[in-house]
Amino acid sequence: MNFLNSFARTQVVCFFTFLRLIVATILLSVSTQALSANPLPNFSDPNLQACFNELVVTNNWQLAEDVDVLICSDRGIEFVDSLDSLTNLIEVDLSDNPLDDSFSFSFPFSGQAQTLEQLNLSGSNLASLEWLFEFEALTHLILNDINFTDQFLDSFFIVDGLTQVLRKNPRITHLGLNGIASLYDSSALFEALSFDLVSLELSDTGLKFLPIQLESFIQLEVLDLSDNSFEEQVFFSFFAQAQTLQQLNLSGTNLDSLIPLFELESLTHLLLNDVNFNDQFLDSFAIQMNLANILTNNPGITHLGLNGITTLNESLGLLEGLSFDLVSLELSNTGLRFLPIQLESFTELRVLDLSDNPLEEQFFFNPFFSQAQTLEQLNLSGANLASLIPFFELENLTHLILNDINFTDEFLDFFSIQQDLTEILRNNPRLTHLGLNGVAPLNEAFGLFDELPFDLVSLEISDTNLEFLPIQLDRFTALEVLDLSDNPLNDQ
Repeated sequence: MNFLNSFARTQVVCFFTFLRLIVATILLSVSTQALSANPLPNFSDPNLQACFNELVVTNNWQLAEDVDVLICSDRGIEFVDSLDSLTNLIEVDLSDNPLDDSFSFSFPFSGQAQTLEQLNLSGSNLASLEWLFEFEALTHLILNDINFTDQFLDSFFIVDGLTQVLRKNPRITHLGLNGIASLYDSSALFEALSFDLVSLELSDTGLKFLPIQLESFIQLEVLDLSDNSFEEQVFFSFFAQAQTLQQLNLSGTNLDSLIPLFELESLTHLLLNDVNFNDQFLDSFAIQMNLANILTNNPGITHLGLNGITTLNESLGLLEGLSFDLVSLELSNTGLRFLPIQLESFTELRVLDLSDNPLEEQFFFNPFFSQAQTLEQLNLSGANLASLIPFFELENLTHLILNDINFTDEFLDFFSIQQDLTEILRNNPRLTHLGLNGVAPLNEAFGLFDELPFDLVSLEISDTNLEFLPIQLDRFTALEVLDLSDNPLNDQ
């Protein structure tokens, strides 16, 4: 009996000893994790700190290890401290911030050089590209419209630096180099790109010839070649291999013909604003037929830009092949005198630019605008209008540009115009961009400015006979563009 009791006591002692070991192990593990965990960092730049605080709340981050994205575009950030503690960071967007060019030397991403996948520094100031050589895992690199501050950094070094970055990051599928105007001789750069490239932005880069490597990018969905002075025949060997292409921007380029675009069938965005047709024998009818062919082949187009193609004055059937889901339509300076009746069917339309067309005045009594409750951006600059009453139905505008419109009703007095404008502004409290250059005298239209929101960004009221500045200007603290030219302003 004593033996059994002793054995039982021994088992109990062993059990509790084992239990203590387990508890000690757990406590040690928790203690180790607590010691190894990093608190959320603080940043010296107040704008970066404010943005980071918002992200912390939105994503419920507790520790530095929780942070996987830093998206702080256009926040006025000038300096970025070291991000070493954010070891799980995979996406950084600091685009459109006035970053000091010392950013190029401090290299705040040393802790993420092997792991960061997406980097957007568009609109930044950079002294060099050498600091980008550390990255090896990038899939997205967006450097649109960066400003190189080193005056001795010539085209050769820029292209060579970009080529090295691409070679070290063979998984890049999204590349944005818009505005880097030194890529006119950069074949080696394109040779470093993956055949799996999905998005390529090369607007305003000085290109004269398309790289032959483009034929190999059979997964390409987005291509921006706008504002480059291409040679005439450059497009004839490329587009037949672009069946996956969804977004194409050729605005501001030289084209010999539209025929190379006939092979495309998956476009959702087609921008041909202000293209220049080199072939002097390409007449209006041929251009219209070619455009109609392209639109018929791409029934999924939701964004269409044809600004400056001045041969559309009689192409009323051109839009018949477009989807009713059309979101953006740009037809500025196209010679239109009458709007296609199909516009009434585009009930999802958000952006409409009909500026600089000799539109007939009576069109605007057409019931189109009553069906445009989704319309956010409207530009009718230079149009002939009998009245502003058709715009009373609009309620969601953020951009309204009516610069230099011509009122054809000789009985429409200034007071009525001011009243109508006030009514339109009252109906659209989200308006941030307003253009009224050359509109009837606004010298006594003080109530009109009362209807504008505090976050107004752009205000154009040139040549409106203003004698005094509206007192409401003081409250527009977000204003970036202000045109008061050609007004007899009192020096008081």
